Amino acid sequence: MIKEVNTRLRYIRIERGFALKWYFNHRLIYIWSPKSGDFDSPRAFHPFTDHINVNISINGVLELRNITQDLSGHYQCIVMTYEAFESKQAHLQVLIPEDDFILERIISPRFVEYRCAVNNIYPNPILNLRWSSPVIFSVTKYGLQGENGLFDVSESIYTSNRNALEANVSCQIQILNTNYNMKFVNPVKIKALHVPDIVILEDVNEPQSLYLDCDYEIHPKEKGFVMKWYFNEKLIYQWIPDRQPLALNTFKNMIDVNTTVNRGILIREISFNTSGTYKCDVQTFESTDSKSAGLQVVVPEDSLELQHVTKNGLVFCRCDCYNIYPEPKLTIMFGENFLLDVSKKVNVGENGLYNASMVARVHSIQANNSPILISCILTIPGTSYMRKEESVFYDTEDMSLYDNIMEEFYAYNYGSIQSNTAKLLIYIVLLLSYCTHS
Repeated sequence: MIKEVNTRLRYIRIERGFALKWYFNHRLIYIWSPKSGDFDSPRAFHPFTDHINVNISINGVLELRNITQDLSGHYQCIVMTYEAFESKQAHLQVLIPEDDFILERIISPRFVEYRCAVNNIYPNPILNLRWSSPVIFSVTKYGLQGENGLFDVSESIYTSNRNALEANVSCQIQILNTNYNMKFVNPVKIKALHVPDIVILEDVNEPQSLYLDCDYEIHPKEKGFVMKWYFNEKLIYQWIPDRQPLALNTFKNMIDVNTTVNRGILIREISFNTSGTYKCDVQTFESTDSKSAGLQVVVPEDSLELQHVTKNGLVFCRCDCYNIYPEPKLTIMFGENFLLDVSKKVNVGENGLYNASMVARVHSIQANNSPILISCILTIPGTSYMRKEESVFYDTEDMSLYDNIMEEFYAYNYGSIQSNTAKLLIYIVLLLSYCTHS
């Protein structure tokens, strides 16, 4: 790199004793006097002997070479004769541009952080990190000068307020006493991640595809873009512009790479195993952003059944669901009250689907204002999936349902039964069993 420090000279040749001198921070570094004995040729002095080209530096032009940050400072040019003297000075700032200038957003369970950083720059810069958001941020700054004399500087703002995710953030580099000004506006940013919280798999034997979309925005000047998708923190997809997309790991044969480009991924066939957390990660050389969302594949129940009966001052309510995935949560409501005195049972069939039942009891004295609505509510924890079965309770004792239950129970375990007394004894055993397990 060659730079010139130039001054325009005008002098009258008839003046005697002309000399041109350059000073750096008040120290003589160069002298030239035309046709005046020892100084016919320009001379450079330490420490500028390796930085001034004396073969070109004549008649007011000082050519600097081998530029380093040490050449930053005040330069003064003095011209003199026996009859006159004049000088002017100016400041020269040698600037070594940064190797990296990044603005990134970091999301953790507790904080949202925006970090601006520059590496290997000279002189020590000023970072201005600005944001357009009513959210109040905490600010931290860091600076270090390396052995090479260059500076690494960063500034971070962070908050626990999740509204900060929508903030527009910019970072600016300034060098004092220069016109050097670099600005980074809005790092690569994911505007929305379109991953449904549940996908209803109506028929486990019928293939069903699913498209997951990552809507991002990127500054046109950013370079080194790459988009990645993760499933439960394992990389499953990567795309770099102008390259063939890659599907990886367990999703190698599940993602359609011929359709999946630019923003999202197309999963050819979803199943139980595609339930989990999906993360889209977009990054450039300067910035990065990521968003995550959970997806739950749901196989809806074949049936949801609710029964109730009254006996000896107790109301027994039973709720059953069959062939559902994943494991459901059953809740029984008696009027506006959730029944807590319950017995639960869950099992998994060979097909991987769940069967669940719940029996609850309540004293019929709580049903003085009958009729009362009884509800069985089925939910999948962590999703919006909900189903409900309802029945109306009247304050009467009905033995028919007990008879049916008892007959089924006895026929399965003992064969036919004729005695009403024996029937009642077995029925009491059933009631006691429900009470014991509650």
